[in-house]
This record gives sequence, C-alpha cells and structure tokens, in this order.
Amino acid sequence: MRQDNSVNLNSLLLFGIVSFILIFIVCTNAPLDPDMWWHLKAGQTMWQQKLILTHDQFSFTKINQPWVNAFWISDLLIYLIFFLGGLRLLIIGIAFLAAIIFFLIYSRSSGPFFIRSLVILLAGISLSPEWTVRPQVFSFFLLALLNLWMEKRKLNRTPPLYFLPIFFIFWANIHGGYIWGFLLLSATMVGLLLDNWTQKTVDKKNNIIELKQLAIWSSISILTTLINPNGLAIWRLPFKTIAVSISAIQEWSSPNFHRFEMQPFLWMVFLLIIGYSLSGKKASFTDILKSVGFIYLAFVSQRNIPIAILVITPIVIDQFTEIWQNLKNTLIRPSTTTPSWNQRFHGSMVINFLIVIFLIIAAFGRTYLQTSPSLIEKEYPLKAIRSIQLTHPKVNMFNSYNWGGYLIWSLPEYPVFIDGRADLFGESLINEWWDVVNGTDKAMAILDKYHINFIILEPDWPIINILKNNQWNITYQDNISIVLTR
Repeated sequence: MRQDNSVNLNSLLLFGIVSFILIFIVCTNAPLDPDMWWHLKAGQTMWQQKLILTHDQFSFTKINQPWVNAFWISDLLIYLIFFLGGLRLLIIGIAFLAAIIFFLIYSRSSGPFFIRSLVILLAGISLSPEWTVRPQVFSFFLLALLNLWMEKRKLNRTPPLYFLPIFFIFWANIHGGYIWGFLLLSATMVGLLLDNWTQKTVDKKNNIIELKQLAIWSSISILTTLINPNGLAIWRLPFKTIAVSISAIQEWSSPNFHRFEMQPFLWMVFLLIIGYSLSGKKASFTDILKSVGFIYLAFVSQRNIPIAILVITPIVIDQFTEIWQNLKNTLIRPSTTTPSWNQRFHGSMVINFLIVIFLIIAAFGRTYLQTSPSLIEKEYPLKAIRSIQLTHPKVNMFNSYNWGGYLIWSLPEYPVFIDGRADLFGESLINEWWDVVNGTDKAMAILDKYHINFIILEPDWPIINILKNNQWNITYQDNISIVLTR
C-alpha cells in the first residue's frame, strides 16, 4: 500500500509540475497591453509622491478632476516588480500568478491527474489572450480563491466566513472586479435556496444555517468595501465603466469566435455541457447558476472570459472525473498484470525529469522572446516619441487612444488627450475623439476647442488627409505612426 501511495504521489507531482509549467508558458504574454503603461506610471507617481492618486495627473482634458482609483495597491505592486526586475520580471510574475491559480484548482480534486491536467491546460489557453499585465489579473486570482473557498464551505462548512469582510476590503482596493465576488456569493445563496426547495436529499437545516451566515457576512462585506480612498464612488465604478466601455472599446465587445484564439473558450463551454449531460450526477443549482451567469458575462464581453473560465473549470474537472469513474466501473476490469497509468509514469523517472527540464527551458525561452524590444517597437511609436522630444512642439497633444497609456509612461512631459481610463473621460470625450479621428464635420472645431497643436496617430485615420489639406505639417512619419503640427 505504501508503494502505491508513493507511485500515485510521483504521478501527481509530475503532472502537477508539467501542468504548472505549461500554464506558465501559455500565459506569458508580451507587455503590449496599452493600459499596462498608465498603471505603471500611476504606481511610480504614488511611490514617488507618497500618496494615493484620487485626481487625474496625466491628461490635460481631465486634469485634477476626481478619478476613482480602485487599483492603487495593484499599481504600486506592478511598479515595484518593474522597479526590481523590469518588464521581464513583471511578465514572469503575472504568468506565475496564472500558474498558481490553476495549480490550486488542480490540487483541489482527487480525480485522475490526466483529466485535471488536460482540462486546466485548455482553461489556461482559453484565458491567455486576456492574461496581461493589469490589475484585473489580481481580481481573477481573488475570484478563483473565493470560488474555491465557497466549494470547501459546501463540503465541510470550513473555512470560516468571518474573513469575508477583510477579503473584500483588500479586493476593493486592488481592482473594481470585487463586483464579481458578490455575483458569485449571490449565485451561491440563490442556489442554496433552490436546492432546498427542489431536492429531497440535501441537508435542509444546515443549508438554511449556511444561507443565513452567507447573507450576514456578505452584507457586512458590501459595507466594508467602503474602506477605500474613493468612498462611495467605488460602488458606482463598475457600472460607470461598463456603461462607457461596452459601446466604445473593443475589449469590452462580445468575443469574435471567428478568431481562433477565442475558440478554446467555446470548447470549454462545450465540455461543460457534455459534462452536465453525461456525468449522471445531479448538478447543484449553485453550480448551474455560477456557470450560466459567468458564461453570460463572457458572451456579453470578451473581457469577462477569464472569470467564466475560472468558475467553470473546477465544475468541468468534477464532471469528467465522474464520467471517468462510471466508465471505469462499467468497462475497465482490474488487471494484476497491466501496469496502471501511475506505475507507467513512475517507471520512467529519467524521461519525466528530462521532460520537466525541457519545459523549464521552453518557459525561459518564451519569457525572453516575449520581452524583446522589437515587439514593443512594432506596437508603439518609439521613433515618433523620440522625434517629439527633439522638436519640442507646443502643447496640447491629440493622441491615439491605444497609445495613451504608453505616452503617459514614455512622454510624461506632454499630458495626453485621452487614454484607457474610460470611466474618467466619459462617453462625451470618447465620442469627440472618434469625431476627430474619423474626420467628421466636427473634427476641426474640436481640435480648436482643446487648442491642439500637434497630433500623434496611426497613419491610416481619415483625419490625416484633412489635416494635410488644412496646412498642418508632417514632422514625422513611418509605417506605425505620424506626427503633424499646426
């Protein structure tokens, strides 16, 4: 019996390590997210000024106006990691966070290691397009922890709930995604109610006790989110951001499943449906509500795909573990001569060791490639910025929306017209930006209104030809960017 346990432990360890490294590799993305740069600058500014930013310092259109900074802890952490090890350490840390999340999900189940490994690898691939250096990844981590927390509560009523208010204080100062936590708690509570109402096998007395405790501690947690530098404004932030962003920003649009990188999420949804159909285990209403609710959010906005993946992955693992057990009981006869999966992997430790070494080398290689300066040069106007620094055009600047964050970081002497903080700029200013770049009949009046003296944009916007015809001068141009001055 001791040998069997040792064999199983070795197999579990091997698949755990391999899965951990593979998740790290697929979630190691180049530091190209446009919002990463203004988060870095916000962290740097707070570190240098020794204060929490609650008013805008980076644009001239909203300068000194109140800004709901729900991610000040995240920004400080991102900047400090960057300060210690640059972009390379930053993307290593963010990829490592993804690996930790999925290792926790992997470890929670006692099902076959190959099922767990395959499911979490597909899950990692599914969320990797959205796994970038931004505070939202810390929200993803906290959502995964809360989900595992609630799963453990369902099994044995531990861990305790009185930590929830502290948990949400921390979350509300890390990222506005704390709202996802309350959606998860709501699905859990409604699921408990429906289970009590429809199922005869549940422990209704304990369910009611759990429901009361959840309601009390969740209510207290809602109030404790007010312990933040922004006060009541923190409650308006998620709704204001959604209202402005869905219509104007691509990452908030519904996923385009014609793009291959979006399709692994569909495969996870199909696995969930197949699992519900074939596992033979009656699903709890909590699991059903969590699945449907978070998948709905992901279909509305591709930005929400990671939260759906993190919620449904443990459910899919449990479903296919159940399916595997049923198949094994009905189709597979125990044999004394054929070695088990565990024994086969245990019998080739040298090969296993070499596989792990190869994957570690591949992980370091991907990290090196993803932090190549040439990748940043292909995405951002580095040469145009150098030209601006040499020619010193007069303020004010009109800039590309996608480059706003990078300009805040790389060209701090010129406050931006706009950047990725949609909740700060609001629908009106974002619409004015669109009017300018599309060259509508309002474009020139808007440029005059804000006293714009130079423009840095991608060269294919309609406004470029209009400006040329209105005696604006091209001071720099390449295939990535163009700079025009009055």
